[in-house]
Amino acid sequence: MIVQSLYISRAIHPMGHTSDAEILRASRKRCRALGLTGYLFRNETHFVQVLEGAARDVWSVMADIRRDTRHHMVCEWPPRLAASRTFGTWAMGYGPIDRDDVAVLLDRTAFGSRERDAFLQTLRRIAATHG
Repeated sequence: MIVQSLYISRAIHPMGHTSDAEILRASRKRCRALGLTGYLFRNETHFVQVLEGAARDVWSVMADIRRDTRHHMVCEWPPRLAASRTFGTWAMGYGPIDRDDVAVLLDRTAFGSRERDAFLQTLRRIAATHG
């Protein structure tokens, strides 16, 4: 079993800022070293990220994300155990996410376990279109 973590945060800088490339480079390096997989989505105002791997490694990365000044208002969903990885082919993928999908995440009240599973599959499909 692995732990899967999902969060959304408000970006300090606009999409395309040099900090996006810095975040992605550091994330890919660290995820490869720790055996984590996942995907970082970005739109004009938000980051959405899924992390998957050993619990202690996911917790460590999430603690650093909470302290990262390049984004704020980090909203996390309770981590969950998963039998397999949703984003297993990416040390850390990166791609766009539209406003409607971000709005779904911001509406936490609509997020039960079935909705979360469906949303993760939606994210997986979005990620697959961006390689």
